[in-house]
Amino acid sequence: MLKTKLLKSFIPILLIVIVSYISYRFYLKDIYWNNQTQTIQIDEKSDSKLIEIKKHSSQNFPYSLEIEIEGRTQENILVLYGTSPTEMSGQVMLKKGPIKFVTSSDWYEDNCFILVHSETNRNFKLKVSYRFITSSY
Repeated sequence: MLKTKLLKSFIPILLIVIVSYISYRFYLKDIYWNNQTQTIQIDEKSDSKLIEIKKHSSQNFPYSLEIEIEGRTQENILVLYGTSPTEMSGQVMLKKGPIKFVTSSDWYEDNCFILVHSETNRNFKLKVSYRFITSSY
C-alpha cells in the first residue's frame, strides 16, 4: 500500500522534472538569454570613442542586434557601427538635444564595433544598451 502511494506521487514529480528540463533547454533558455541587455556609458571624458560590444558567452548563433541610445548632446553626433573598426556598415546621425534612438538589424557576428564621432567633443553623455538575439540550435 505504501509503495503504491509512493509510486503514484513519484511518477508525476518525475514527469514535471522532465517537462521542465525540456522546456528550459529548448524554449525558456533562448527567451532568457535573448533578453539580457548590456549597457555602456560614453561621454566626452571617455578614453576611446570606439567600443567593441560582444554577445554573452552562453549565447550561440546570433541573428539580430538591437541597439538603444539614450542621453543628451549639445552638438550633432555621428554613430557608426560595423563588424570591424575599419569596416562600418551602418551609420546614424543624432541631432543635438535629448536623444532616444532605437535600431534593430540583422547581425550574424559575435561582436560589433561602435564609433561615436563628434566635431568638438562638447558636453555629451550617452548610454548605449544592446542585445544580441541568438538561437541555441
